[in-house]
Amino acid sequence: MITGIKQALLLTTAVTLAAGGEISALAATKTIGKLTQVRVTKHTLTGKTTKNAKVQLFNARGKSLASGRTNHLGKFKLSLKHQNLGKLKFKLAASKPGYRSRTFTSQQINKAVTQALANQVTNTPTKPVPAKPGKPVKPTRPTQSTSNNRPSTSGNSGGNAADTGANVSKLIRAKRAEIAAAKAEYLRLTQQLAPTSNRITACGTIIRNERANRDVVKKDLADATARQDAARMQSANQEIANINAIIIAAQNERAELYKYLIPLEDARTKLSSLMDELESLDKTYVPEEIR
Repeated sequence: MITGIKQALLLTTAVTLAAGGEISALAATKTIGKLTQVRVTKHTLTGKTTKNAKVQLFNARGKSLASGRTNHLGKFKLSLKHQNLGKLKFKLAASKPGYRSRTFTSQQINKAVTQALANQVTNTPTKPVPAKPGKPVKPTRPTQSTSNNRPSTSGNSGGNAADTGANVSKLIRAKRAEIAAAKAEYLRLTQQLAPTSNRITACGTIIRNERANRDVVKKDLADATARQDAARMQSANQEIANINAIIIAAQNERAELYKYLIPLEDARTKLSSLMDELESLDKTYVPEEIR
């Protein structure tokens, strides 16, 4: 079990880019890394930050739209099937036990992507200016054409196109088979690790409920302090200490359980990557949302 309040904190407001971002004020030993390699499409958001971190996508009202975890390289992909990220105001959050979280708005992310594209255009080498032509060279006597002695290749263009189309179709079929196998493995791990996921959710519920209880007791403590009720003050302080112990235990348990979900997140990342590869081969393919 991971010990210590700092190590046990699971932060829920997360992520940053070079353009800036909001960092939570909760104490932690480290800070979630900056968000890099960002790519936003109509239905997907990809990027890179701290490895094995939780990433969440929220709309402007704070409703969760998608969530996932970064892989061992820090890469992630969030997919939305019925939302257009180009027209949606959203926030991206990333958190990890023992780390201060970061959060980014869609405006900050789109600004960073636009700036990256502008830098790419700026850094693209310009076409060299051709040298000034010299004096024309007197043409030599033309040699006899040998085209009549060689078979024409103009009729092969259609065959080459057909061959290329056949190869692409073959690659698409193979990629679909890989996706089917990866999806089956992801579903298998989802079912196998369902008790762990459920317990993590239960720990989160315990933490939220106990925090609410602590707020009520703190109000009682403030009232008892104002009335100088020593007995009630002592009772409230003891009750707060007990609640804090429950919260810390749930945080520690949840942090310990997260590592068992790493194989599931790796399977999710693999499935997402294969979908991206198929999308690049088949323009009619729309990646499904991975839950």
